[in-house]
Amino acid sequence: MILSNSPDTFDEILVEELEAEYQAFKSGKNFTGEAEYALICALWRRPTPKAVPVLTRILVEDPTSGREEIVRILSDLGDKRAVNPLLAVLETLDDDNDIGGHLRSAIAEALGAIGDPSALAPLQRLESAPSVDSKKIARYIKWAIEQLRNE
Repeated sequence: MILSNSPDTFDEILVEELEAEYQAFKSGKNFTGEAEYALICALWRRPTPKAVPVLTRILVEDPTSGREEIVRILSDLGDKRAVNPLLAVLETLDDDNDIGGHLRSAIAEALGAIGDPSALAPLQRLESAPSVDSKKIARYIKWAIEQLRNE
């Protein structure tokens, strides 16, 4: 279901369709997650800043979504609007809900790529947090902190 009458670009169609899937998720009606994931993958191949608002809402509110893919899109875009949602999700992650530390590592990488210095203190806190996957996560955090210090 396309929300507007005349999208200007294919990117806008993708964003509008993703917004419709997000609304289906919120309402619990006709939502399986498959279409949402397919749209996230399409945006991964052709990222657009127009998708940042809906991607960050999905990232924060739907832990069953393609979170790693969303984080990679946000990293590629380098849009500072993503920093606070990325940090909010990072605060909720631990060894129980991020087995292997993949999402924490991806978020650290994205924060370093985006380059907003407001992420420095939260990353430094995470750097000292105990984790089964602390060696892996620490490599990404160290890189991100170096990026932020060089900004």
